[in-house]
Amino acid sequence: MENDEGYYRRMNHPNIFKMLTKEELNNIVVEVNLWYDKQISGQPAQISTLR
Repeated sequence: MENDEGYYRRMNHPNIFKMLTKEELNNIVVEVNLWYDKQISGQPAQISTLR
């Protein structure tokens, strides 16, 4: 790579690559936390935006 940019893709969208920014990383953390909370509590969690 010519620079230090990072990209990622989701397993359910394997042909779509997105640039890994701090905002995207925060979104991934929120989604993982919501999934985990739902797994341990059995109830849906509220989505909150990290800034």
